[in-house]
Amino acid sequence: ESVLVSFWDHGTTPPSTQAARLMASAGSPVNACIAGGILAFGENHAGAIEFAMKNLQNGVRLSQRYSRTVNETAQIIMSDFRNNGKKIPGYGHRYHKEDPRAKKLIKLAKKYGCYGKHVELAVKLEKILFDDKRIKMNIDGANAAILSDMGLNWKLGPGIFIIGRVPGILAHVSEELENEEPFRKMFSGRC
Repeated sequence: ESVLVSFWDHGTTPPSTQAARLMASAGSPVNACIAGGILAFGENHAGAIEFAMKNLQNGVRLSQRYSRTVNETAQIIMSDFRNNGKKIPGYGHRYHKEDPRAKKLIKLAKKYGCYGKHVELAVKLEKILFDDKRIKMNIDGANAAILSDMGLNWKLGPGIFIIGRVPGILAHVSEELENEEPFRKMFSGRC
């Protein structure tokens, strides 16, 4: 329940929210607005949870196969990402220095028995990243670890995200329909 609630809304910034509101402004029916919001999900919006789950699940699988400690596995993951010049999915946030939702979800995972090898690895990666670059785990990293410890395949990550986000998209569509002028100008940039 907490995982789903954490996905609920992130204001008007996400592309899915903007797409749904723009469609509502155009007079599209509610189901089309929600579908438009969902169709806005992709690699750069909602894709991080899938990549984070895959990374953690591969890390735990390889750790077990080669009898590595969590620390050794975290160091190998860090090296792989550094060598490829990529960021580790599930860490850092484009708008916040620290995502407070991640810390709260990790606490809840401990409380409710969802703190296993994936969460342990995610927390170890956060420690290394924080010591090195002051980067903390974000909501996608926390949810990826928890969902992985709950036994979900990484391919289902975006679907779980969608289930959690739909109520927020519906709320934005409702606001648009009830509080805004139809076909309003939403962007002030030049073409």
